[in-house]
Amino acid sequence: MEDIKRIKNEITNNREIVWQAPAFKYYEKSVSWYWLSLIIAILLMALAIWQKNFLFAVFIFLAEIAIFVWARRQPELLKFKINEEGVEIEVKLYSYENLENFCLRPDNENPNFAELILKRKTPVNPYLKILVEVRLASRAKEILSQKLAESVYEDSVLEAIFRWLRF
Repeated sequence: MEDIKRIKNEITNNREIVWQAPAFKYYEKSVSWYWLSLIIAILLMALAIWQKNFLFAVFIFLAEIAIFVWARRQPELLKFKINEEGVEIEVKLYSYENLENFCLRPDNENPNFAELILKRKTPVNPYLKILVEVRLASRAKEILSQKLAESVYEDSVLEAIFRWLRF
């Protein structure tokens, strides 16, 4: 009976992988990063007040508060699963019917992870980026290749700017 349970678990594990990873890439920011952000915000607010555009000044003030809050936020650790039904993040399942393709590439900033990019069949925010442990990357590619086409993903200009800003 024990052998049957072990074999059943091995078969299940052969068709799915489970891991934990940060929800997003986090970049450590120095004090000078915050000062530079604050100086730019003050200059933009001064320009807005000089132009008598008070609504823009309020917007810059609120945006700077949001930047300070988001910049300090640490990523939470999420549970990911790839199986026969689709890709699951915590309790949300992205079924293969709702996905177009995937790209699996090494993460140049963290050698312990690869970056899995899934393209969803939605016009709003179609790309979903997931960090996959390097040791599981080839298995993830193998499972996903059975259901989805592999494609090449090029970072957008906005993503390159955010990476340069360490945000």
